[in-house]
Amino acid sequence: MSSPTSRVPRPVPNTQALPDADTKTHTMQLFELQIDFFRPVWRRFVLVAICLGWAIFEFMTAAPFWGMIFGALGVYAFWQLFLCRWPDDSAGH
Repeated sequence: MSSPTSRVPRPVPNTQALPDADTKTHTMQLFELQIDFFRPVWRRFVLVAICLGWAIFEFMTAAPFWGMIFGALGVYAFWQLFLCRWPDDSAGH
């Protein structure tokens, strides 16, 4: 016979760890630019100008690899901040 102290407890499943499939959860992506910080247009313009300006600087100093990286970031930022639709704000955020 085994003693009660030698029993190994069974793990209890954590049912609250994962959200239900029917609830909508928002996970932030790595390069998500459509956030409240970028609502003012001047902030959007500054970000795009800095990225593209730095790309030009890198090309002028013979660093085409970094020029391509910052150029791509600037184009992506322009696309996300000026051409894509922003999320609907009617949810009360």
